[in-house]
Amino acid sequence: MDNERSELFLGPELPYATDDCAPIGGTVKGSSEDFVVEEVPLFPPCGEGEHLYLSITKRGMATLEAIERLARAFGTPAAVFGYAGLKDKRAVATQILSVHYRGELPAAAREIPGLTVNWAVRHRHKLRAAQLRGNKFTVVLRAPSVRDRAFLEDVFARLDRAGFPNYVGPQRFGNRFDGHITGRALLMRTARERFPRATRRLLISAYQSHLFNLALAQRMREGGFGALWDGDIAMKHDNGACFRVESAAAEQERMDRFAISPTGPIFGAKMLAAGGREGAIEEAILGAESLAPDTFKGVFPGLSLDGARRSFRSRAENLAWDLADDALRLEFFLPKGVYATTFLREVVKPERGSGQKTSSTPESDTGLCD
Repeated sequence: MDNERSELFLGPELPYATDDCAPIGGTVKGSSEDFVVEEVPLFPPCGEGEHLYLSITKRGMATLEAIERLARAFGTPAAVFGYAGLKDKRAVATQILSVHYRGELPAAAREIPGLTVNWAVRHRHKLRAAQLRGNKFTVVLRAPSVRDRAFLEDVFARLDRAGFPNYVGPQRFGNRFDGHITGRALLMRTARERFPRATRRLLISAYQSHLFNLALAQRMREGGFGALWDGDIAMKHDNGACFRVESAAAEQERMDRFAISPTGPIFGAKMLAAGGREGAIEEAILGAESLAPDTFKGVFPGLSLDGARRSFRSRAENLAWDLADDALRLEFFLPKGVYATTFLREVVKPERGSGQKTSSTPESDTGLCD
């Protein structure tokens, strides 16, 4: 349980979409090779310009550590590097970086232990955060507690149809899972410690993410995960555009075929607030936390907390799985901003014991799922 808790644990108060099914279980990241991730870029580098785009594969090294080592090889500050997303240390990760550098790739960049430069191509602009389509994953779960192929087929088919709760993953809250607590203290101006601007942004963002998870959990408890409600702010999955739902009945067909999903709050000064039942959930969370929309205005000079909407659902695209040699191998694609740990939490269910179902779950033919 220790490994699953550190990697996937979000808390038993956050419901699962497949709560009526037994945990598949298994150990995540038994080794770096058990968790392989590859960025899918938003665009290819054009071949000319002042920035050198690098495709790297790293093992046992976080993204920022890789940048520090490359900066020494290039003889440049780390600040001239750009990246689309941060990748975990405990993984084999292939991602693209950019560096503002006019020369050729230094030989020292190809001699960094644990890091391989796959290619280097020029581009006109620095790579910015979130400039990617998503990520492809290959994950091996060691020693799963369930090996019934019919059950696995059923669970993965359900997740493909209806998606999984798009919780913000546990890594967002820091190694001690308390970043959101410090973030709230910063937002309410009760924090005793002083932090650099970038750290303040991360900590307050962790608190905003915590509030989103609370809203999604309450939505699920009220039976709204697979349904639209009047007053929702829905998101189109093909382009991320949001709109207010005037008639849930008229839009449910698009919901059912996963063209749209309801969204939850990343609270901020300019966030588009939901109405109806969802709006009531969001207002209750603000009240319970002693917050108001203007709490997010002018917190720190130069720190913008505009807010946003985040889809309540996501789906593991192109999902394939294989069970062999006491290991469950999963391959899937996730859009940018969606956490593999959140999808794996839905599969493993680390907050529940092996094979355990909820007390209200009826017995099925396999004894594993309703």
